[in-house]
Amino acid sequence: MGGHPFGGLFGGLNRGGPRRRKFQDTVHALNVTLEELYLGKTSKLKLSKKALCKVCEGSGGKKGGKYKCDGCRGRGIKTVVQQIGPGMLQQMQVACDACRGTGGKVPAGDKCKGCNGEKYENVSKILEVHVLPGMRHGDKITFKGDGDQPDPDGEPGDVVIVIQQKEHDIFKRDGDDLHMTRKISLNEALCGYNFLIKHLDGHPLVLRSKPGDVIKPESTRGVVGKGMPNKKYPELKGNLFVVFEVEFPKDHFLDEEKAYNVLRSCFPATKVVNAPPGATEVSVMEYDEKKYSRGRGGDAYNEDSDDEQQGGHHGQGVRCQQQ
Repeated sequence: MGGHPFGGLFGGLNRGGPRRRKFQDTVHALNVTLEELYLGKTSKLKLSKKALCKVCEGSGGKKGGKYKCDGCRGRGIKTVVQQIGPGMLQQMQVACDACRGTGGKVPAGDKCKGCNGEKYENVSKILEVHVLPGMRHGDKITFKGDGDQPDPDGEPGDVVIVIQQKEHDIFKRDGDDLHMTRKISLNEALCGYNFLIKHLDGHPLVLRSKPGDVIKPESTRGVVGKGMPNKKYPELKGNLFVVFEVEFPKDHFLDEEKAYNVLRSCFPATKVVNAPPGATEVSVMEYDEKKYSRGRGGDAYNEDSDDEQQGGHHGQGVRCQQQ
């Protein structure tokens, strides 16, 4: 038969021999704006990489030559023994210092004049990077085999471009959706708002509400189809969500009591509370953490703290012993 008795087992492992090692990938960050992720962008990236010497074709010496390091017998590693204590030895493998772990060393007289025996040369290459509409922060664009190849015994690495999105002044992205925050006055919250925003494609959008569509603080409104394009299906877009912050007027913003009565008449009537006999009317003040601290073991009001401390001392007199 001539074949290995176990050749059919396990799918014929190692049928093609050992795999060649692959050199490390080269990673570059590409900074883009949210507008560029919306519309798409093409960038040209110039990089320097290690490529096999064209003069010697990566041999480091004579063209087509094979050179084996005598120090490691072409293995690239050596076994060394270290003493780590009295009567204790440690055996370990390290990269060969003679060939720097490559397994090959070219004699001085045979060194290639193009690379001085290094096997590679530094070359420049320009890559055209296509950022597709809808791509996201952290997405990767890979150029197979365009990375370093300093030795012919290994496969060239890849060039990996990592998308890095810059923070936007207005919009925040969540998947294919966009989010923004808008401050409006109480007047706009009750009677309708009308404002303009510039979308990521440069097109102006007018956002408007009808009178009576009450906007509560921290409420959200959505605009269908005005989010980011989907990376796989660019014609499909997410939504735009607007979170509203309602700014209330300052205290005593109207000059006369009559004006407040007019304003009050615009709203549904409030419930009148009839105070029962003996009820006490109290003043309600704006919350101040320095004043309202009794619940955390402090004094109710800073201005009364001295009196309370004095009262506390009076309450700690010597008790009379009961007979």
